Amino acid sequence: HELRTPLAVIQASASHALSRDREAWEYQRSLAEIQVATERAGSGVNSLLEMARLEAGQAVPRLAPLRLDLLVEEVAAATRLDGTVVEADDLTEVIVSADYSLLRQALSNLATNAGARAERVTLTVRVEDQWAVADVVDDGPGFDAEVLPHVFSRFKRGDEKGGTGLGLAIVKTIVDAHKGTIEAANRAEGGAVVSVRLRVAG
Repeated sequence: HELRTPLAVIQASASHALSRDREAWEYQRSLAEIQVATERAGSGVNSLLEMARLEAGQAVPRLAPLRLDLLVEEVAAATRLDGTVVEADDLTEVIVSADYSLLRQALSNLATNAGARAERVTLTVRVEDQWAVADVVDDGPGFDAEVLPHVFSRFKRGDEKGGTGLGLAIVKTIVDAHKGTIEAANRAEGGAVVSVRLRVAG
């Protein structure tokens, strides 16, 4: 569905533009629709290829000591979403063994996904026993109850504001490659929280 839909938009817009002579602004509108649909389809294809490489072991994480709290702070500062405040708070200093690029992508995906349906997203880091836990908390409507058990499956989206439905699936693939765990839940006070757990280094 997530790949067929943009392809259908491309085909329809192209056919509409070519069906008869039109004003320049009509051609521009059709081209704009095609561009947006192409970008969406390309994003979906790239995401699927990335997941396939990770699952096939072709993209092995390059593990090195990494300050998880500093990475979370960096992701929060770099995430810019219209109408949404993204912040880092309550960061416990902790070192994990991780691939910087992959883990940054995972946390960025979580922050962006949460921000698509919330006004405020807060990233925190805590330590539980030998686990470093990065929480991504939002004040949105939470996950649909029927979707929540399958939220990390491919092409599942928490609501209609989501993207390709691959963002959370990619995050889980990255976390699995680090031998960590991930879970999503709705908060009693409203909103949702996604928690990534990685072993503390050493």
